[in-house]
Amino acid sequence: MSDKGKVESVLFASSNKVALEEIAKLTGLDQKQALNALRELQKDYDEYAGAIQVVEEGAFWKFMVRTDYFPIVQNIVSETELSKTVMETLAVVAWKAPVLQSEVIRIRTNKAYDHIKELEEAGFVTAKKQGRSKLLRLTDKFFSYFDLRSREDIKEKFGDIKEPAALQVQTDESTEVVDEEIEPKLEGEEISQLPEAPDEE
Repeated sequence: MSDKGKVESVLFASSNKVALEEIAKLTGLDQKQALNALRELQKDYDEYAGAIQVVEEGAFWKFMVRTDYFPIVQNIVSETELSKTVMETLAVVAWKAPVLQSEVIRIRTNKAYDHIKELEEAGFVTAKKQGRSKLLRLTDKFFSYFDLRSREDIKEKFGDIKEPAALQVQTDESTEVVDEEIEPKLEGEEISQLPEAPDEE
């Protein structure tokens, strides 16, 4: 058996993304050998240019349907591999983006730090330093993966995940959330409200 065939069999048999460490363990390879095999497999699938691609997400790997083919299977694949709680955090970001991380934490509590990190690794959001917090934006991958083109599409797709009432943020001092990961906010700094969704055709 080839190293490439071994890692391919692991990805095929898994319904979720798999960590490089786990792939190495299952195939009996060291992590460097497993990574090299995954890179070769990824190259093969890219050169073949079929409907399936090998995707690297941080320390994780998986098979994924290419964006061009996603509309064909979206009625079959009704959910992503993201957990329900992570999807709920993504819904908050989607409804309010661009949005400060501290505001998402205020709504979703401190557990959302891990959720946001996972969403960044999945390529659905970007996080850029903004004063004491980070400014979260949706990515092109988010819109293409969920087949969304506008704010209205977002409301329709994610409206049933998070009730609008849950997005109401208290603003009194007792509920203020300080994002401890970032340095103090610069005086007079404001959020730039740029459009998130691609233009309608």
